[in-house]
Amino acid sequence: MSFKSHVSMDPSGALVQWGNLSVPMCQWPGVACGLKGRRLGRVVALNLAGLILAGTITTALGNLTYLRLLDLSLNHFHDILPPELGNLRDLETLILEVNSIQGYIPPSLANCSHLAVIALDTNKLEGEIPSEFSSLHNLKQIPSSIGSLVSLKELVLQFNNLTGKIPSSIGSLVSLKELALAYNNLIGEIPTEIGSIVNLTSLYLGVNQLTGTIPVSLGNLSALTLLGLPENELKGSIPPLQGLSSLSVLQLGGNKLEGTIPPWLGNLSSLVSIDLQKNGLVGQIPESLGNLELLTTLSLSRNKLSGSIPHSIGNLHSLNGLYLNYNELEGSLPQSMFNLSSLEILAINYNNLTGVLPIDMHSKLSKLKIFVIAVNQFHGMLPSSICNASTLQEIEISSTFISGTIPQCLGTHQMNLSIVVLAESAKQQTMLIGASCLV
Repeated sequence: MSFKSHVSMDPSGALVQWGNLSVPMCQWPGVACGLKGRRLGRVVALNLAGLILAGTITTALGNLTYLRLLDLSLNHFHDILPPELGNLRDLETLILEVNSIQGYIPPSLANCSHLAVIALDTNKLEGEIPSEFSSLHNLKQIPSSIGSLVSLKELVLQFNNLTGKIPSSIGSLVSLKELALAYNNLIGEIPTEIGSIVNLTSLYLGVNQLTGTIPVSLGNLSALTLLGLPENELKGSIPPLQGLSSLSVLQLGGNKLEGTIPPWLGNLSSLVSIDLQKNGLVGQIPESLGNLELLTTLSLSRNKLSGSIPHSIGNLHSLNGLYLNYNELEGSLPQSMFNLSSLEILAINYNNLTGVLPIDMHSKLSKLKIFVIAVNQFHGMLPSSICNASTLQEIEISSTFISGTIPQCLGTHQMNLSIVVLAESAKQQTMLIGASCLV
C-alpha cells in the first residue's frame, strides 16, 4: 500500500483494487506471488508497465525481498531511484525505462547479485557509472551504470545524462550480451576490457564524447551482431575487426577516423548496414565490398575518398541506400550500378564524377525515391526513363553539365515528387515544386 500512496496519477484505475480487503493481494493487478517453497504467497513480480502512472518510487519496495521482477517502464515516475532497491537480493529483472527518474544510479544495486536485466534508458539519470557494478557476472545487457553485477545479462542506460568514464571493471561482466550506453555524456576511452565480454552480441556506445582509438580487443567479440560507436570523437584507423564473423550492423560514422577502408570488410558476409560517414577516410572504395550480398545500406559520405566507384557495387542486389556524397570520387558511374533494382536512395552529389546517364537507367532503378547527383561533371541529357520511377520523391541535378529539355512526362506518374532541383543559376533558379505542378 505504500507503493499506491506514492502514486499521484492512475488514469486507468489500475491500482483501484489495491488495498481492497475482499481481493487477495496476490490477485491485485500487476502482482504475482510465488506458488511453492519459501516464496509461497510472497510477491515475486511487480509488473505495472505502460499504465501511465505518475508519482515517485517508494523506498518500501526494498522490503519485497522475494521480488524477482520489477517492471515500471513507460510511466511517469520521477525523483530518485531508492537505494533500498539494493535489498532485493533475488531480483533478476529491473526495467524502469521511459520515465523521468532523476539523480544517480545507486551503487547498492550491485548487491542484487542475481540481476540479469537492467533497463534504465530514457530517463534523466546523471553522474557516473558505479564501479561496484562489475560484480554482476550474469549481466548480458549493460546500462551505463553497471560494472560489477556478475549475473547481469541486459543493461540499457541510453538516453540519460550520465557522465564520467566507462569503468574498466565492466570487462568482468562475462555473461553480458548487450551493452547500451548511447546518448549520454560519457568521456574517456573505450575500455579494452570490453573485448573480454565474449558473449556480447550488441555494443552501442554512440552519441557520447568518447575519445581515443577503437580498441583492437573488440575484434575478439565473435558473437557481436551490432557495433555502434557513432557520433563520438574517436580517432585513428579502423582496427582489425575481421574476427567479427556475426556482425550485421557496423556504425562508426561521425568520428575522426583516418586511413583507408579495410578490404577485409568485404569478408564479413553477415553485414546488412555499414555507416562510415563523416570521418576523414581516404583512398579508394574496396572492390571487396561487392561481396556483401546482404547489404542494404552503405554510407561512406563526407570523407575524402578518391578513385572511381568499383564495378562490384553492382553485385549488391539487396542495397536500398547508397550514400557516397561529399567525397572526391571521379570517373563514370559503373554500368553494373544500374542493375540495383532494390535501390531507393542514390546520393552521389559533391564529387568529380563524369559521364552520361544511361538512357534506360530508371527502367532498372524502378524503386528509386531519392536521386541526388548535383555538383558533379555529368553531361548529356536527363533520360526520359526517369518518368518510369513512379516512387520518385526528390531529384537534384544542379551544378552539372546535363542539358537539354526536361522530360515532359516528369511528374505525370510520380505523385510523391516534391523536390526538384535542376539548376542554381540566376536564370534557372532552384525549383522546389510539387508533383501537381509538373503535370
